[in-house]
Amino acid sequence: MTTKTIAVVGITGNQGSSVAEKFVQEAGWSVRGISRDPSKDSAKAWTARGVDVVAADLDIPGSMEVAFRGANVIFGTTDFVQHLLDPKMAAKSQEQGRPINELATEREFEQAKSLIDAVATNTSTLELFVLSTLSDTKGLSKGKIQYNLHFDCKWAAVEYLKEKYPELWKKTSLLQLGIFASNWKIPYNTPRKQEDGTYKLS
Repeated sequence: MTTKTIAVVGITGNQGSSVAEKFVQEAGWSVRGISRDPSKDSAKAWTARGVDVVAADLDIPGSMEVAFRGANVIFGTTDFVQHLLDPKMAAKSQEQGRPINELATEREFEQAKSLIDAVATNTSTLELFVLSTLSDTKGLSKGKIQYNLHFDCKWAAVEYLKEKYPELWKKTSLLQLGIFASNWKIPYNTPRKQEDGTYKLS
């Protein structure tokens, strides 16, 4: 049986791990997991299951191109919250006197461009590029929603892909997730029981 390869960005994260979990169980598929640090325990756990975990970083030019080489399918995602919670980003925000979410947006967009540029070098074997993104809230709201940076950044990456790589765009599918099921465990997301027995989300 011919084996196809799916390269999964962020295999130790929420999205990447769920994609990998599905494909390690699929006959005829080989999973290549991409991690900044294959030596950490969460990455080693995938190696133990037969996944080819390779080192690559969206902040290191050239590393992603090597990781994607020969892949038939690529799943790509970027992480806004990672930058939002980064102490270095908080320090930079104070130093520059700029909101941290604006800095996180800029950082994520640069990483998204690096991801897309790297995928574009691998179109000879690529059959499908799945990009995790979010909706164009500014466009869909006809300009009423102006400061939804988490969404704006991801959609800007989609526009970048469409404009710069029209041939890659033809092989692209967009994945839009509303909320992770695991997010319900976060205290401010957890439904709270009211006096009348109902539950409230806010």
